[in-house]
Amino acid sequence: MPLTLLILTLALSSAIALDNGLGLIPPMGWNTWCTLGKCGRDYCDAKEVMSVADAMAENGMRDLGWKYINLDDCWADHRDSNGNIVADPKRFPE
Repeated sequence: MPLTLLILTLALSSAIALDNGLGLIPPMGWNTWCTLGKCGRDYCDAKEVMSVADAMAENGMRDLGWKYINLDDCWADHRDSNGNIVADPKRFPE
């Protein structure tokens, strides 16, 4: 019985996966959602996003896999005539 349990445990704990280097770490980065702790009134701007991106690069986080900056909601102003989302020009002037 203990040997059967051991074999069953080993069989269930193994995984079939490709050895292609993908998925070794989860996607890591920073998200603009609720950065000031004021959900509902917390709007990011270009200065905040760039300062976080610069800090991630300068302190070595980027080299460790932290390479994503995710703009959550409240960054857009409107949609253009083609339906594309346009950034708020006051907070993202470039």
